[in-house]
Amino acid sequence: MKKVLLSVALICAASASMAKTVYDCDMKRVSLSGWVTDRYIFTYDEETQAGTVLDGLIKHYHDKPFAAAVTPSDTRLDFRWTLRNLKTAEGDSLGRLVFRAVVMKKSKKLRIKAVVAGYDNRPSGEGVCTKVE
Repeated sequence: MKKVLLSVALICAASASMAKTVYDCDMKRVSLSGWVTDRYIFTYDEETQAGTVLDGLIKHYHDKPFAAAVTPSDTRLDFRWTLRNLKTAEGDSLGRLVFRAVVMKKSKKLRIKAVVAGYDNRPSGEGVCTKVE
């Protein structure tokens, strides 16, 4: 938990100097697959339309925020990212996980859906974000 808080602090410090928007999100409902975690941190740079995402899964495999494609609109931010070469709890390799997260700008609600290559289950979750100033 301390590492995640440190990551939030570092992201916020970087965002202050670069005009990035940071959303710190807590998931309220998640599917039981384990691929959608209980907390997400998103950054979005309006100038470059670049974004990042950080959660427990990304922290475990990459140890730093992961680049995400962002499609902005007046009402929401649509983040998409793909993780590759992950392993299941049993040690089996996964080809890729494709994630889509939508942050509603006004309500700060979050919805995440994932597609796991080669599996029928569709991990998902809903939560609420706080815009970090």
